[in-house]
Amino acid sequence: MAEIKDRSGQPVLIVYTSGTTGRPKGAVLAQHTLLCSTQNSVAMHDMTADDRILAVLPLFHAGGLYIQTLPARHRTPPGGEDVAP
Repeated sequence: MAEIKDRSGQPVLIVYTSGTTGRPKGAVLAQHTLLCSTQNSVAMHDMTADDRILAVLPLFHAGGLYIQTLPARHRTPPGGEDVAP
């Protein structure tokens, strides 16, 4: 059987800051960071598989790219465990 490697700490996304106090900088986000952010949003908004989410923030913004869209893909079924389609 092949060994499964933990890649949760590996970079998955670079989001650039707006550069309000200087030049824009790239913030490197790991897979685990996005998963935790997603789980927090799902829990905070009490999302279930029955919910429909309208993501209105632009995809060039962190809010639209992963704060609204990922929780819509990762929800808890009513009375069930966390699932990710």
